[in-house]
Amino acid sequence: MDVRLSARSIGLIAQMVLVATSGFACSRLGTSDLNSGGADASTSLLSFSKQAATFSILDQDGQPVPNAKIMIGPRENVPFPGNVVRANDKGALAAPSEWTDAQPVTIEATGFVRATYFSATPNQATFVLRRAVNFGKVELKGQTSGFGQLRTDGFLDLGLVIPAISRREVANLGVSHLISPEIDRMTVLGQDLTIPSNITFPDQTENYIFPIRFNKPQYRSYVAEQGAYKFVALHGRVPFRQTVDDLRSGKSFFDILNTIDFRQGSVNDVMLNQASTSLNLAVNGGTLGKTLSFTAPSYAQGNIVLAAAISQDGSLYYPTDLKNVAAGSSVQLAVPASQAPKLILASLRAKNLPTTGAASEFTSSAILPANASQAVEFLPAVQAPTLSNQVLNLDQPTAPASLTPVLTFATLNKVEMVSNGDIKVERKTPQWDVYVPAWTAQMELPLFPSTEPGTPERMRWEVAYGAVANGVTVTEFGPKAVETVTHITRSALDL
Repeated sequence: MDVRLSARSIGLIAQMVLVATSGFACSRLGTSDLNSGGADASTSLLSFSKQAATFSILDQDGQPVPNAKIMIGPRENVPFPGNVVRANDKGALAAPSEWTDAQPVTIEATGFVRATYFSATPNQATFVLRRAVNFGKVELKGQTSGFGQLRTDGFLDLGLVIPAISRREVANLGVSHLISPEIDRMTVLGQDLTIPSNITFPDQTENYIFPIRFNKPQYRSYVAEQGAYKFVALHGRVPFRQTVDDLRSGKSFFDILNTIDFRQGSVNDVMLNQASTSLNLAVNGGTLGKTLSFTAPSYAQGNIVLAAAISQDGSLYYPTDLKNVAAGSSVQLAVPASQAPKLILASLRAKNLPTTGAASEFTSSAILPANASQAVEFLPAVQAPTLSNQVLNLDQPTAPASLTPVLTFATLNKVEMVSNGDIKVERKTPQWDVYVPAWTAQMELPLFPSTEPGTPERMRWEVAYGAVANGVTVTEFGPKAVETVTHITRSALDL
């Protein structure tokens, strides 16, 4: 289906998600459902003690978003004439007097991802927008060092350079976040091997019938935009013969990542203010120890659990280990010896889950504190949503008794395939975020009056239900709520 971001089809974007309050479920989300004024409305995440005279449009740093275009309701002039308004240059707007009940509020501003907040009331003081991503090809390149004295010992030492990620990205972490789509090539035993550009091999020699030299000191890593970043440089080792055999047989680094023994690493502040920046990174900034224990629960055959060790540095997060874990099995994940806050990401997915396409989004993930003593519990997997006219039908799950539903959220992404040689990954550009304070099985999508030209690119709806452990209170709504949920189950629909 050819999808264009016209007023109609962009309206098919907005209402996709419903934020979960415990025990709340509705068969269809429309304006009437959110105006019932029952107990759920009175205890909504959006409730305030008194009505705000004005409300504000802010970015995720709390800064005003100027001149945003705002629609209060499901379409223009509904539920009242003149429901499409504009904030001032300080991101503020007086709440129209005609706005008296819960409505979807859709906001568009230059340089930001369009957002729809369902079940919003005049009492809500602020709405938060994510900054839009303007993809360029911003490169960080250089050499890795600090491997120490390398011996002929049957292991192949390597470096891995990756950018740190936001809290929102932690739940979606996968192998594609760690392995670059850009490639370099090496010749081993007369065979041309494909090596991801962010992988390095310090100069070393190992025996494979006869001595073989590996020497790829250069890395190349890429981000979307210029700005300030943290990059992590990790030192790992893999079994030499097994790795050479796997690569020669056509396996990629996606397949051998599970065999990497991560040993040390460094976190580096990097300013990227041009298209390409050269910087050598040492991998010996601190020792990694296998001290973070994780035990996978029982799960059905045909699935796997991917467990990642995540450390926090300021507002950003970086993985230091990633392993596939069999049902009921335990692993020790490598983490820094420092006292930096640490998390475990556990992701349940099909064993043959593709790395591209809508099916690649079907996962159920849990973000656990490093000292978690209880067994991980996943939200049930959900089927792909379907779209009929302006109604999006969702596969609403039932939350385990230990978890409280908190949020349903969705994003419409423009999807582009980026390939280089044998490696193909998807680049997703967010177009529209949707947040709603309830889990739901259906929703009627609003029609936002957009002046933007249509776009023929491939589009994908990604839908997620979020939950937290019982007793945890989520006071935020929108992007900050997404960063708060600890259990997420996701599916997607290509348009």
